[in-house]
Amino acid sequence: MGAVSFGGSYAVWFLGALIANTIRAPWLLDAESGEQINALERRAIEAENKADLFVKEKQESKRFHDLFGSLINAGMAFSSDLASCTTTGQFMSWDRHFNDWVKKVKDTIAGMGYMTDALEFVRAAEAAEPVKGVMDYRNEQEERCRVLEQHQNYLADYVKRRLP
Repeated sequence: MGAVSFGGSYAVWFLGALIANTIRAPWLLDAESGEQINALERRAIEAENKADLFVKEKQESKRFHDLFGSLINAGMAFSSDLASCTTTGQFMSWDRHFNDWVKKVKDTIAGMGYMTDALEFVRAAEAAEPVKGVMDYRNEQEERCRVLEQHQNYLADYVKRRLP
């Protein structure tokens, strides 16, 4: 009789646990699936934010590449303009346009947050080797060409280093 009583108590316990778990299971599964859905929604939002950020960075990079491309093209145009300079007035006009270009490039670089690079761009002319001899218009052209070349080289190096 003790064995039947002992077996019956286990049967009652088993049936009680089965009923309790059967009733509890849907709520537990709903809570777990809710947590999973929330986690997936957070991951989806993070992925969308990263994708938006990537698109914005790509657009900003393209804008900077276009801007610096136009600045480099303007610098290259100075070379051809310099070849036609023969008088003091022409050289003064070229110098004024050149100085405006240097200021525009410096301001653009500084606007990106690279003030040291902006100052180094301005100082790039110091690396130009001076022209020796009598200063006629060809030597003045050569001297300005060397200065322009130093600025163009620094700008090209800057674009390689800083633009993504």
